[in-house]
Amino acid sequence: MHICHAHPSSDLREGGVVRYVFDLSEQLAQRGHDVSELTLDPPNADIVHPEQSQLVSHITSLSIGSNHALWLNKQQIARAKEKLSKASVLHIHGMWSPHMVHLAEIAIGMGIPYVVTVHGMLDEVCLRKGWLKKRVFMRLCGNRFLARAQRVITSSLGEQAQVRRWLREPNSIVLPPAMDLDAYIDLPNPDIAADRFDLDRRQCPVILFLSRLHPKKGIEHLIDAARILSDRGTHCTVVIAGTGDPAYEAALRKRVASCDLQDMIHFVGMVDGELKRSLYACATVFALPTSQENFGLVLTESCACGTPVITTRGVDIWQELSAAGAAVIVEQSGQGFADAICSMIADPKQSELMGQKGRDWVLNTFAIPTVLPQYEQMYSDIIGPNTQKAIKNACV
Repeated sequence: MHICHAHPSSDLREGGVVRYVFDLSEQLAQRGHDVSELTLDPPNADIVHPEQSQLVSHITSLSIGSNHALWLNKQQIARAKEKLSKASVLHIHGMWSPHMVHLAEIAIGMGIPYVVTVHGMLDEVCLRKGWLKKRVFMRLCGNRFLARAQRVITSSLGEQAQVRRWLREPNSIVLPPAMDLDAYIDLPNPDIAADRFDLDRRQCPVILFLSRLHPKKGIEHLIDAARILSDRGTHCTVVIAGTGDPAYEAALRKRVASCDLQDMIHFVGMVDGELKRSLYACATVFALPTSQENFGLVLTESCACGTPVITTRGVDIWQELSAAGAAVIVEQSGQGFADAICSMIADPKQSELMGQKGRDWVLNTFAIPTVLPQYEQMYSDIIGPNTQKAIKNACV
């Protein structure tokens, strides 16, 4: 089958949307499908990962430079129709682009079914940003855009609940991202990270935060938890891995200094590749006190490395994490995280069991051979003989 993916812009890279599209395209292409992409990025944009450029059959830019209209113009429509003429299904990524809504209308007019992956964009935290524009968008075209999609794809039960507030018909489904887990089968030695960052992991428990440094991640709560643990005499090391706005990082460091926790909390910057996996494996606990996270890839990465998780209900997959026995879900507060960290340090056997459950869950649930057939089945279902009738009804 021929799947055409569409996304508005690599400006969405921060939310992982473009990487999600590239990864899914690569995996589908490797399984023998024709895969193409439509983007509003300019033709010379650096949006293709070099190792994937040969796997995606073609990427078409709908950008025409200075055009700032909210709707596609004649030239863009012609390009889109040329690309869609070979497509079995259109897979749209994201919510807040009128151009993608217009693209969906074009597909319907051509008798091509479309699906939408919302990528966490209907979360209450997301909706509060520019809430008036988003409410107007939903009233004018967003609700219809979702209702006419053959499927609205979410990555978790939590996100599905968010989407269903906007849908009359239950056309939403949960399809998690497929993870390339080859690098997690044989994990690197934890001592690689321990030596690199001078961590005495056998004598001093390591509490790891690894993500973008951003206010929504709740790092302040982890610093507060470290202060509480220090006051209790609980000996541990908190590692904060990641980068962000320099002013925000400076504010975090100032907060650490004001609590006199420089010896306990260490900022180690960006960590990736084998060193990142070693750091996960080195950690006693992975802590993410976030206020909002659509999927939280760092959570499944941590679980894949056998490291138990403490996080909040701000993570859309908190129900799945909890059901798998892979995480402790607490309130977003220093006290909540301090108590959970204390409990996990005090019972290393239980923590080890939780880490093993999380690893088994990720390796069994998110592996490409497990997830990709679910996408293929979904595409096949909507390309079936009843689809044309459904599309005609949607046009009414």
